[in-house]
Amino acid sequence: MSLGEYLTRPETDRAEYVDGALVVNPPASLRHQYAATRLGDILNAACPGEWIALEALGWLLAPGGPVRIPDVVVVERERLRGDDLLLDHPPILAVEVLSPGEGPARKLADYSAAGLQHYWTFAVRSGELTCYHATGGRFEMTATGSPGHAVDLTAPFEIRVDPTTLLP
Repeated sequence: MSLGEYLTRPETDRAEYVDGALVVNPPASLRHQYAATRLGDILNAACPGEWIALEALGWLLAPGGPVRIPDVVVVERERLRGDDLLLDHPPILAVEVLSPGEGPARKLADYSAAGLQHYWTFAVRSGELTCYHATGGRFEMTATGSPGHAVDLTAPFEIRVDPTTLLP
């Protein structure tokens, strides 16, 4: 499948475009959806007014693909003009809620190559929140938290997240 074919398909499912193929993801579990929604709420409450957290926004990582759909992204409000289907630039922050057995290795590499500076993962099974920051073209872990052990960050903005609040 070409990127053009991907972009012209109907909006009927949550599908990414990776390695020239359509990757359809099954519906997320209730715990996954709860965590993504809570993360969006917490990020919107903490981020500066010129930024906004949105769920499931597609991001074209490079001109020919891949297209990824992080669970939550923080973007500049001014970039949300028109009816664009995809971000064509790195968000300020991308967050993935990891399903059981899912690891972040491939997305860490893809996102780093696309210029993302801040990336978080939240594992629904363990309740662990892991925060990464790109330095020298690679992501380095900057903080981790687990239920009852909050994460305090100053970048990309000041925020405190207790992973307990991300679990139903």
